[in-house]
Amino acid sequence: MATVAVNRAATARDQELVLRFFRVALDVRRATEAALIAHGLTGPQFGALLHLRLVGAISMRDLAESLGCDASNLTGIADRLERRGLMVRRVDSQDRRIKNLVLTDEGFRVAEAVWAAAASTTAIVNLPAAVKDTLLRELPKLGPVTRAECGGLQNTGA
Repeated sequence: MATVAVNRAATARDQELVLRFFRVALDVRRATEAALIAHGLTGPQFGALLHLRLVGAISMRDLAESLGCDASNLTGIADRLERRGLMVRRVDSQDRRIKNLVLTDEGFRVAEAVWAAAASTTAIVNLPAAVKDTLLRELPKLGPVTRAECGGLQNTGA
């Protein structure tokens, strides 16, 4: 028989923790938005670039599903990214009906630049390494991060 989690009422400590998460999220959002503007990208375009950066080549259908958008919306995103030379469409080697999206070197560079800007917020970079290690160890208890979300990320110790 499945166990059902019981939600308790939030304590003042819980609320303070959420407030601190909001603060960090706001800092990351501001830094990300500034980087998106600097690189002429929209949020959905960056979402596609970042996903490609993390998981590599992926079919348009699978990327649309991962991003939670419909295929026609992703087609427009892919068209704009391809026109800018940030990604290309390639025919799948196993099934020629499938088009895979692949980052170009420039697309990889842009994805890395925006991602680095998001991670360079004061709230993150000023934390001591030991605190970062603790957060990386403890935050997964709040919920899993899928392979698609973390991709090939490695702990650099920074």
